[in-house]
Amino acid sequence: MRLNLEQSIIEGELEVKELFEYAQNNAAQFEAYEMERDIFARVMQIGLAAMKCYFAEKGKGDIASSKTMEEAISRKSQRPKLQLDKGQHQKLIKIIRSRTAPIREVQRAGILLSYAAGRAISSIKKELNISRPTIYKCIDKALAAGVETGLKDKYHRPKDPVITEEAKAWVVNLACTKPKDHGYAAEIWTLSHLAKHTRKHAPAAGHECLNRAVKATIYRILKSQPLKPHKIRYYLEQRDEEFDKK
Repeated sequence: MRLNLEQSIIEGELEVKELFEYAQNNAAQFEAYEMERDIFARVMQIGLAAMKCYFAEKGKGDIASSKTMEEAISRKSQRPKLQLDKGQHQKLIKIIRSRTAPIREVQRAGILLSYAAGRAISSIKKELNISRPTIYKCIDKALAAGVETGLKDKYHRPKDPVITEEAKAWVVNLACTKPKDHGYAAEIWTLSHLAKHTRKHAPAAGHECLNRAVKATIYRILKSQPLKPHKIRYYLEQRDEEFDKK
């Protein structure tokens, strides 16, 4: 029984930590009073769970009355109920039973089904072994934008770096010079050499957008210009008429 008490305390500490992390990350989305009320109610539930283990270990107190006390203090979520039509309900069940669906979608389908059925957040967490922030995030997305949104990850398209026309002109001007003009021993530029020099000197010239330039960046800039200083053709000229005989 001692193990149950210690385990209850450890689990309670973890839940409180998760709860406050969620509150910190989502403070802008909720009113201060509502968030304080949610945190206070949950902390009381965690404390009651530890007290039940303690009294059971000591053999004192009535566990049934403890449950009644817990029910009196516990409070249902202030979030609105999630309404599912027949098609949405069947789709969520199909995802849960699927063997090929991504594990995240299966977990989220389980969260939405349980929440729509009126299950408490703590019960969902315990049954599905999912953290509270994950449960809250899934439910909030579904309530705000629908079940489909609650199932999927939000798509984040990588933002292309913005390279100004002045920065491109600086690169072209650099490519039109010789490496020897900048203290290098090489006769001609390579894309790697241009990229390295650009990263080192462009920010100081006022072009911060080039501070992470790579070979592909330099190649795209030079390719888009009518001048192509990075392309130099070589040829051999046969001047000795007796070259073949020799």
